[in-house]
Amino acid sequence: MPSDHDHRDRKEAARLLLAAALAILLLIVIGGAGLYYILGIGQSDPFSAGLGLKGAAVISCLSS
Repeated sequence: MPSDHDHRDRKEAARLLLAAALAILLLIVIGGAGLYYILGIGQSDPFSAGLGLKGAAVISCLSS
């Protein structure tokens, strides 16, 4: 029959496992955010092709 000490050890092991899993998940999230920031993925506009409206307007004003 398991003793109270065995039950406490299992609870502590489960808590440590949960804490380790959360720490690894947090590291993955922080690493992903860092790559997102460093690579500048958020700075690109996927809908603008070529010059865009502002660039075309500036060129249009300068050429006329």
